[in-house]
Amino acid sequence: MIVYFSRSGQNLYRGQCQYLNVGNTALVARAIARCFPQPIVAEIRPIIDYPDEYQQVLKTTKHELDERTFPKIMPITADIAGSNHIILAFPNWWNHLPRPIVTFMEQYQWQDKTIYPVCTHEGNRFGDSLNELSEIA
Repeated sequence: MIVYFSRSGQNLYRGQCQYLNVGNTALVARAIARCFPQPIVAEIRPIIDYPDEYQQVLKTTKHELDERTFPKIMPITADIAGSNHIILAFPNWWNHLPRPIVTFMEQYQWQDKTIYPVCTHEGNRFGDSLNELSEIA
């Protein structure tokens, strides 16, 4: 199973702020899905979308991080509980997991599951995301 969080709209792409119809992480998740014969793909979507403008997203996500707030997300219809191997794709925001990923992770039990993290970024790799995943799982 492939589970991902991505954001379209104004984004950094190769160091430049550009409008993307499909977010960077969604593109990566789709590429991974093509490697499997019958992939199950689930998107994590916040109930309230993030702004389209990149600078506004930076302000919003920094506020979430600083205030330790976590957005509510839409229900995932895929059978997470029945999947033992999960590819989890997400962007690196402020060297941390995006808050919708934390919301998602806290909704399930992770013992006896293997999580394969995939992170999109503009040069800072996973940041603290792997430590956060380990703590949550």
